[in-house]
Amino acid sequence: MTPSKSQHPLNFRRLFESAPEPYLVLDPDFTIVAVNDAYLEATLTERDAIVGRHIFDVFPDNPDDPEATGVANLRASLETVRRDKVADTVAVQKYDIRRPDGSFETRYWSPRNSPVFDDDGELCEIIHRVEDVTELMRLKEKENSLESSVTEMEAELYDRSQEIQRKNRRLEEMAELARRESRNKDQFLAMLGHELRNPMAAISTATYVLKDARDQQAPNERLDWGLDIIERQLKHLSRLVNDLLDVARINEGRIELQREPVQINEIVRGALEIARPLINKRNQSLDIFLSDEPATVIGDTTRLTQVVSNLLNNASKYTPKGGHIAVGAGVENGLLFVEVTDNGKGIDAELLPHVFDMFRQAEVSIDRSQGGLGLGLTLVKKLVEMHDGTVQASSEGEGRGSRFVVHLPLASEASTPLDKTAGDEPTGRAQRVLVVDDNTDAAASLAMLLRVDGHQVEVAQDGDEAVDLAESFSPQVVLLDIALPDYDGYEVAHRLRQHTSANSLSLVAVTGYDDASDRRKSDEAGFAYHLVKPINHKRLRQVLQWISEEGQTT
Repeated sequence: MTPSKSQHPLNFRRLFESAPEPYLVLDPDFTIVAVNDAYLEATLTERDAIVGRHIFDVFPDNPDDPEATGVANLRASLETVRRDKVADTVAVQKYDIRRPDGSFETRYWSPRNSPVFDDDGELCEIIHRVEDVTELMRLKEKENSLESSVTEMEAELYDRSQEIQRKNRRLEEMAELARRESRNKDQFLAMLGHELRNPMAAISTATYVLKDARDQQAPNERLDWGLDIIERQLKHLSRLVNDLLDVARINEGRIELQREPVQINEIVRGALEIARPLINKRNQSLDIFLSDEPATVIGDTTRLTQVVSNLLNNASKYTPKGGHIAVGAGVENGLLFVEVTDNGKGIDAELLPHVFDMFRQAEVSIDRSQGGLGLGLTLVKKLVEMHDGTVQASSEGEGRGSRFVVHLPLASEASTPLDKTAGDEPTGRAQRVLVVDDNTDAAASLAMLLRVDGHQVEVAQDGDEAVDLAESFSPQVVLLDIALPDYDGYEVAHRLRQHTSANSLSLVAVTGYDDASDRRKSDEAGFAYHLVKPINHKRLRQVLQWISEEGQTT
């Protein structure tokens, strides 16, 4: 009789070895007794290589991973089963499985260890079943990584958004600053037009009166009146232009200081000569406090005098008629100081930090009651800083006056610079002078001044005419405009020196350019002196006297 299917004997070994989950059978000493195919595949091992060996000899921890805990946790679980004779499940563990080449492959398993008892109830085997959750853990790691990446991206996006907001705020601040500066410059240009129109109007009126007086042969009083107006307004125009040029040159680094030892008291006295007419005109009282001790700075006399005179003029402009101004100078804490105070209109707290900025007068004094371009204090700060000094402004508020203090380095030894002068009204012997200028009125007026002083004068309008006249007139001095139409004064100077009859010429550059580089070019071209338009007539006479006395030839 053939047995039925239900009576067919089961092949438990075949069932064990073909089970889909990895299985090991251990004896109570944890020696491998049996292993199924799934376990061999999962551990990359062969049956003959592991059966009969201790489990921890076959599967040790990864020696390159000091934090590995797989062996310790599995040992603890097996000890529990052997001691307590109960099943034990180990949480998911990281196991590094050794490959045939000796490297390790990371796996994640969740082992369950179950006891097997004999007929006497004694532990005879332990079934070690493994649930391989490697793929699940890898998916979880990817999920965690993605979550971490998302968190990091969110944090980065937040940081970037904050940075963008900060930059946007900064851009808006810069845009507002640019708009404000643009408004200030527009107001400044309007102010400049106003300031230039005033002296031009006065000159125009005075010129008309002079012409009318000439036609009517009027008394000299009218002529004197008109000439005084023209002289004053031309000085005013010169100051406006010079302030503009000075600021531009300083900003472009084109001003070179002519440093020399100078007494600070002399600087203050020179500044007072410049500012006193305005102070007297406004009937303001003036106190002067100068130290008796010598106090010397190494600096540019002209520029430092400009600093102090600007402060004094500023104090006078913003102090009411009949008000009070004080100026003092001396040594304090190892530094030279010059202090100018007044009891005038004072400075608003909001403006105080910007009082040395360009164009600020346009912003706060658009009524133009004080005149000027608002560049005086800007020049003060820039010139003081060029001397390695500082300047501070302070005020207790509007209507409570102001105080400006300049500090400069004290020179190690006091000395007084030598000043090459030739008296208040230089005089000298008459000379033959050739004036070269393409501006007909400028050349004619300069020629007339020279003839009044007794010199013989010829006028040339361009370089070719200058060379021809040099041959026929044999001048001793040539006052040569640099900006001529065909070729510049430097080229004319070169051509003049090529003529034998012109070898004894003294060349004087007459130009609107006053940078240190322009003066160097004049020196290199062989000019004996460099005069800046509009020419200071006293300075011109002085130069002609020096040429006469020294018998200078070039």
